[in-house]
Amino acid sequence: MKKVVAFLLMACMVMPLAACGGSETPTETPAEEKISAEVLSLQKTLQSNYEWDDDVLLVQSEHSYVTLREADAEKYPAMAETLSQISTMQERSMEDEFDNFCSSAREELSYGGTVDTYVSTLDVQVRRADSVAVSLLSDSYSDYGRIEEFRGMQGSNFDTETGKELTLSDVILDMEKVPAIVEQELNSHMWAGDFYSETTVADYFKDTPEDGISWTLDYNGVTFYFADGDLAEPGNGRQAATVSFAAHPELFNEKYMTAPEGYMVGLPLDHSFFVDLDGDKDLEELNCSGYFDPDMGMYSSFGIYMDTDGHYNYEELCADDFDPYYVKTADGKHYIYLFCKENEGAFGLGHLVVYDVTDGKLNRIGERAATPFYLSDGEGYSFILPTDPAALWLDDPDYGNDGTVFAVGKNGLPETEGGESLQVLDTDALEEISFDELSLEGTDWYGYMVVDPQSGEELQLPYTNQDTGMEVGAKLELYEDGTGYLDYKPLRSHLTWYCEDNTLCLQMEGGWNCYGYLYDDVSAQKLWMMLQVEEDVIWLQ
Repeated sequence: MKKVVAFLLMACMVMPLAACGGSETPTETPAEEKISAEVLSLQKTLQSNYEWDDDVLLVQSEHSYVTLREADAEKYPAMAETLSQISTMQERSMEDEFDNFCSSAREELSYGGTVDTYVSTLDVQVRRADSVAVSLLSDSYSDYGRIEEFRGMQGSNFDTETGKELTLSDVILDMEKVPAIVEQELNSHMWAGDFYSETTVADYFKDTPEDGISWTLDYNGVTFYFADGDLAEPGNGRQAATVSFAAHPELFNEKYMTAPEGYMVGLPLDHSFFVDLDGDKDLEELNCSGYFDPDMGMYSSFGIYMDTDGHYNYEELCADDFDPYYVKTADGKHYIYLFCKENEGAFGLGHLVVYDVTDGKLNRIGERAATPFYLSDGEGYSFILPTDPAALWLDDPDYGNDGTVFAVGKNGLPETEGGESLQVLDTDALEEISFDELSLEGTDWYGYMVVDPQSGEELQLPYTNQDTGMEVGAKLELYEDGTGYLDYKPLRSHLTWYCEDNTLCLQMEGGWNCYGYLYDDVSAQKLWMMLQVEEDVIWLQ
């Protein structure tokens, strides 16, 4: 029963796609019109349900889902709709399972004995999100009290333009060569046991229907996922193998080999991830792990495994949860960004630890008080998912500003100034647009840069005011009732607002006014606001 329920949860990731016509094969792009891939911006939401009986936790249910942010949703409406359908069906499935668990746990409790907590989690990890393809990996875990634990991985892959589910034959042109490559990759990395036979891997691909194979289309190739017992005796653990674009380009549809030069990928704890760290076309294994101390009720250490040295490198780190990301920058560097959460579920508190793993050599670079940019909208906890090392949204108390855009700097740590990668606004490419109160109600705007009224110099926000030594940021909140709040420099003021002749009029508490105008960055599909505050011109998004 346990595995059936868990696989039903994972299956909800792909069920909506039948309505989207997922069996159609996308048209291959001619070589002369080769796509230039751009990283997408996504929002991730975490939701939890708990059932208690006095001080006894009966059921713990947690799940996550991802959706496109507004600008990319407008650019790729079909993909946005697919992700919306997936999240809706996934949420319904988890709610139904939660209700069933509550009934089972209470029935067990009625027998007069103790109840071990029923636990079910479904974490959606993004393996790829760009203008070519979106790939999700659902990490499903179940612990039904006294019944053995189960954990499974299920991939779902989509064409970004059409939003339709991809099949293996859409991506891989010659499957006959794949089993031998997969077997070689499995044997090249840490292996927990022997295969059932010499033909086990080949038999698996021959006997398993295409839609029964779990795989993800990554930035660097296709990864296959095998459950415990698929290839060897149960108890040897889950296995994964990546067939890389670089080593086997002849196997793949050229369209799906087009990927951004820089990207970020979430890493499930205790699961292998394969990437070429030294540029020799051979893949190295990365595996992040944490030790949960039951006496402390939290994680007390974090480890990174790389098969370049063949062992875990642990350090003492305390956190309620670890959320690691693999980072590849456009200049060929490789990092692990580890977000350490200090309160379960939310990203409101915590810090970031950065490791350099370039060339398969581990170097701890440093840390800072930063977390993914937390969005307080609706139920659960939502944040801007780290996908782009050149435009990384973080909450950073060191700057006293929420929602600051960083980039991975040359030393690996996130930076807000001093590099071309941080030039996120080209004012020459903007077009002024019309708007009214309805389009601005209930919106928040965050500062990117301020223009010096004397010199015209553009200063990235936040920056240090040379006169006061204060860190300067900007945030504008526009409420639905016509009131709002502006936070800029030492100025913090409630306000009332209205729109007139394509102008946003802000009336501040002190009796003075500010004016704003909206612009569209057509090429980047982003909306900007130019706000005049006294003599300053601020650009917000």
